[in-house]
Amino acid sequence: MRSANRNFYEGLWEQVIADPGINIGWFRKAHASSLARQVASLTANAKDGRLVDVGCGSAMYAAHISRLNHSAFMGIDISSSILQASGRKFTALEQASCLGLVQGDAAQLPLASNTFDLILCAHTLEHLPDDGAAIAEFQRIIRRGGYVWIVVPNPVKDMVNIFRPLQRRLDKLGHLREYSTHDMVELLSSHGFEVQRVYCSEFILHWLLFSVEEHLRPLNRRLGLISRFAPASKVSSFITFILDRWLFWEGKLCWGQSWGMSRCYIARCLSQID
Repeated sequence: MRSANRNFYEGLWEQVIADPGINIGWFRKAHASSLARQVASLTANAKDGRLVDVGCGSAMYAAHISRLNHSAFMGIDISSSILQASGRKFTALEQASCLGLVQGDAAQLPLASNTFDLILCAHTLEHLPDDGAAIAEFQRIIRRGGYVWIVVPNPVKDMVNIFRPLQRRLDKLGHLREYSTHDMVELLSSHGFEVQRVYCSEFILHWLLFSVEEHLRPLNRRLGLISRFAPASKVSSFITFILDRWLFWEGKLCWGQSWGMSRCYIARCLSQID
């Protein structure tokens, strides 16, 4: 099962890496930055600590939070392809803060016990064959009093209707389950975590940008128009800056709403495995 799971996601990431038109860089960077600022503000006690992003993909979340929290960070992913591609794109500052990008299984993390102050797990848990084993590993590697920040898709029935077609397309990328708030709280509580905050994220503007990106892909593949805005260019930086602020303030304005595309859980470790 784990071998098949690894092969599936290795193949998906290889497609992403080989296809320059699949993601619009400035939107992805803005999306990561806006969510990272949420995490940094809600887990201030983890400042200056060590964080690990499990299922890190491109490691954008971890890199942004590391900068905001002055933390050293590590990325874990099942795909060696995305880890190699991500490391080559880090800035000098990100390289200095990175403790390593390591291939590994979330259910058997190649990490020492009682090592991290903050664990990120964004849009990963719903892909795992054994989510309970992954949470048990989180409990093992985190220090007492540390935080875990988990993002999973909101159950489709709780979303507004316009989000549902997009979410169902995303489900085809290997989603194995949905989580109600009760399910997630019970899962975390059974492994020594106390859930301190539950909130929804990714509302109308996120949906609009995801949808625009999806429809721009064929044009970008054929003409490379979006790709010409290089990540380091002034135009791209300005667009990323504006989108980051819009996305962040959308989250602020919609705080407490339950119909977003994703649901976030922030929990604190109260007990550990010795």
